[in-house]
Amino acid sequence: MAPIVREVRATGASWCYKAACDHLRGAGLSGLVAEHGAEEKSIQRWCGAEPFACDGQGVFTALSRAIVYQQLAGAAADTIYGRFLGIFGGAPPTPEALMAHGMAIRSAGLSQRKAEYLLDLASAVADGRIDAARIPTLTEEELQEMLCGVRGIGPWTVDMFMMFTMKRPDVLPSGDLGIRKGAKVHFELGSLPNATELATLTERWRPYRTLGCWFLYKVADQAKPDKRKPKPKAKAKAKAKAKATAEAVRKREPDASAGAATPPAKRRRAPALKEEEEEEEGAARRSPRRPSRRASA
Repeated sequence: MAPIVREVRATGASWCYKAACDHLRGAGLSGLVAEHGAEEKSIQRWCGAEPFACDGQGVFTALSRAIVYQQLAGAAADTIYGRFLGIFGGAPPTPEALMAHGMAIRSAGLSQRKAEYLLDLASAVADGRIDAARIPTLTEEELQEMLCGVRGIGPWTVDMFMMFTMKRPDVLPSGDLGIRKGAKVHFELGSLPNATELATLTERWRPYRTLGCWFLYKVADQAKPDKRKPKPKAKAKAKAKAKATAEAVRKREPDASAGAATPPAKRRRAPALKEEEEEEEGAARRSPRRPSRRASA
């Protein structure tokens, strides 16, 4: 492993990336540290960015982006967030600017619920329910209590805020599916670990569980099946299904001798999109309609 002496400029107190790698190497992650610790992508992720400006605007920008991205696929979330910024000239809005727009922010493709969440967040930052000046000194439990008082912000969002925005060194997002999947593979478990099991398994990683969890994300990504190459069983199943479909179609063909045709099958109606996230993804995919010639005449 190449020498690493870079500093992680976290909110509150910085920590040493090399010291974290050395600790995790001795805590059962030597293979993962050797494989991912010296990756330039990992080093840049933790050591390359400027320290987070933990003021009212910085906190509001980070949390509002987290709310927009909740329960959405990456591409759809990127599109909607880009439109959201576009409402404010391409830059993150202040809490006051967002409140002035009100529910008009839904024009970005946001669901009504998420728009309400964003407005509540703006109000909380403006009226002091979220006190940015106190955040660097708060314990994890105190920060959870403060931020989870805002609609739309739960423990997972706070964990991601502490881990990736504040870069605190010892965060364990025990409810994160990617981390649980990575732990299942790394520790060779029969099922996904629950919060208590994950805390026990990672106890040796303290005080650098943040970086250990980053390596578990890497493990989970590598364990994903290649969707471009279907497995033999899947291919055989698809072939059998196609054969059965062809046979069913052949049986429904008109009987020439009887002079009667089989009535066409009724077309199924697509189920209505009920989830607001589906509504948002649909909005993200829609392109603006072109004006008709009649309208432009």
